[in-house]
Amino acid sequence: MSRRGVLIWRKLFESGDAKRLAKQVQDLSDLSILKNIPYLEDGDR
Repeated sequence: MSRRGVLIWRKLFESGDAKRLAKQVQDLSDLSILKNIPYLEDGDR
């Protein structure tokens, strides 16, 4: 595929992604971060 063809495809995908991402609104106001969660109870952090 030519360089021009690649640029055309890239532009098409980027415009589709921008539309899709604009619709994805996430409310993160109730997000909480937990640190130092033990995955195994072996005494090591």
